[in-house]
Amino acid sequence: MNYSEKLDQALVVTQEMLDASENNEWQKVSELEEARQLVFSDMGKITPQTKEELVVSKLEQLISMNQKLSDLAGAEKIACFKQFSKNKNSQKAFSSYYNV
Repeated sequence: MNYSEKLDQALVVTQEMLDASENNEWQKVSELEEARQLVFSDMGKITPQTKEELVVSKLEQLISMNQKLSDLAGAEKIACFKQFSKNKNSQKAFSSYYNV
C-alpha cells in the first residue's frame, strides 16, 4: 500500500471515529483510535511517492477531522464532569438526609 492509500485509510478511520463520537459511542472511538495509530505507524515506513498537493490536501482533511474529534471529546469531557459533579452533590444530599 502506498502513502496516498494509507492516508486514505487514515481518513476513513478518522471519519468513522467522528461518526462514532457524534453518536456518543466513545468505546468505539477508542477502538478505532488504536486501529488508526497502526495506520500512522505504517505510514512512517513508506516514502511518499504521490503529488505533494494531494498529500497536503489529505493531511488538511485529517487535521480538520481531528479538530472536530477533539472538540466533541472536550464537550463530552465537560458533560461527564458536570454529571459526576451533580451525582456527587446528590450523594452528599442523600447522606445528609439520612444522617440527620
